Amino acid sequence: MLEFYTPTSKINNLVDLSADGIVVNHNNGSIKVGDIIPVTLKYKDVSVDVDTQVVLTSANSIKARFVNIDLATANKILYLCMCANQ
Repeated sequence: MLEFYTPTSKINNLVDLSADGIVVNHNNGSIKVGDIIPVTLKYKDVSVDVDTQVVLTSANSIKARFVNIDLATANKILYLCMCANQ
Protein backbone atom coordinates (compact mmCIF):
# COMPACT_ATOMS: atom_id res chain seq x y z
CA MET A 1 0.00 0.00 0.00
CA LEU A 2 1.22 3.48 -0.88
CA GLU A 3 1.89 5.68 2.15
CA PHE A 4 1.52 9.46 2.13
CA TYR A 5 2.92 11.97 4.61
CA THR A 6 3.01 15.74 4.83
CA PRO A 7 4.12 18.00 7.69
CA THR A 8 0.95 20.08 7.43
CA SER A 9 -2.12 19.04 9.41
CA LYS A 10 -4.28 20.71 6.76
CA ILE A 11 -4.09 17.63 4.50
CA ASN A 12 -6.22 14.58 5.30
CA ASN A 13 -5.38 11.91 2.75
CA LEU A 14 -4.15 11.14 -0.74
CA VAL A 15 -6.95 10.72 -3.29
CA ASP A 16 -4.98 10.28 -6.52
CA LEU A 17 -1.38 10.06 -7.68
CA SER A 18 -0.14 10.66 -11.21
CA ALA A 19 3.28 11.19 -12.76
CA ASP A 20 2.82 14.97 -12.64
CA GLY A 21 1.00 15.54 -9.35
CA ILE A 22 -1.45 14.57 -6.63
CA VAL A 23 -5.00 15.17 -5.50
CA VAL A 24 -5.57 15.29 -1.75
CA ASN A 25 -8.42 16.04 0.62
CA HIS A 26 -7.97 18.94 3.00
CA ASN A 27 -9.78 20.42 5.97
CA ASN A 28 -8.61 24.01 5.83
CA GLY A 29 -9.75 26.75 3.50
CA SER A 30 -6.49 28.67 3.90
CA ILE A 31 -4.69 26.58 1.27
CA LYS A 32 -4.32 28.74 -1.83
CA VAL A 33 -3.26 28.28 -5.44
CA GLY A 34 0.52 28.71 -5.55
CA ASP A 35 1.18 27.33 -2.04
CA ILE A 36 4.11 24.92 -1.82
CA ILE A 37 3.42 21.76 0.20
CA PRO A 38 6.18 19.23 0.88
CA VAL A 39 5.09 15.58 0.76
CA THR A 40 6.61 12.15 1.21
CA LEU A 41 5.37 9.20 -0.83
CA LYS A 42 6.45 5.72 0.20
CA TYR A 43 5.89 2.20 -1.10
CA LYS A 44 7.80 -0.63 0.57
CA ASP A 45 11.45 0.47 0.54
CA VAL A 46 11.05 3.29 -2.03
CA SER A 47 10.54 6.73 -0.54
CA VAL A 48 10.29 10.09 -2.33
CA ASP A 49 10.41 13.51 -0.69
CA VAL A 50 9.07 16.10 -3.11
CA ASP A 51 7.57 19.57 -3.13
CA THR A 52 4.17 20.16 -4.68
CA GLN A 53 2.60 23.41 -5.78
CA VAL A 54 -1.15 23.86 -5.49
CA VAL A 55 -2.74 24.48 -8.90
CA LEU A 56 -6.45 24.00 -8.10
CA THR A 57 -8.52 24.18 -4.92
CA SER A 58 -12.09 23.29 -4.01
CA ALA A 59 -14.05 23.17 -0.78
CA ASN A 60 -12.40 19.95 0.39
CA SER A 61 -9.69 18.94 -2.10
CA ILE A 62 -6.65 20.32 -3.87
CA LYS A 63 -4.69 19.38 -6.94
CA ALA A 64 -0.96 19.99 -6.78
CA ARG A 65 1.84 19.42 -9.28
CA PHE A 66 5.31 18.19 -8.48
CA VAL A 67 7.94 20.94 -8.61
CA ASN A 68 11.73 21.10 -8.53
CA ILE A 69 12.23 17.42 -9.34
CA ASP A 70 15.15 15.78 -11.07
CA LEU A 71 15.04 12.77 -13.39
CA ALA A 72 15.74 10.24 -10.61
CA THR A 73 12.86 11.62 -8.52
CA ALA A 74 10.54 11.65 -11.54
CA ASN A 75 11.38 7.99 -12.19
CA LYS A 76 10.65 7.07 -8.56
CA ILE A 77 7.29 8.86 -8.75
CA LEU A 78 6.46 6.98 -11.96
CA TYR A 79 7.32 3.69 -10.20
CA LEU A 80 5.09 4.63 -7.25
CA CYS A 81 2.26 5.42 -9.68
CA MET A 82 2.54 1.96 -11.19
CA CYS A 83 2.60 0.33 -7.75
CA ALA A 84 -0.38 2.35 -6.53
CA ASN A 85 -2.47 1.28 -9.52
CA GLN A 86 -1.94 -2.46 -9.04
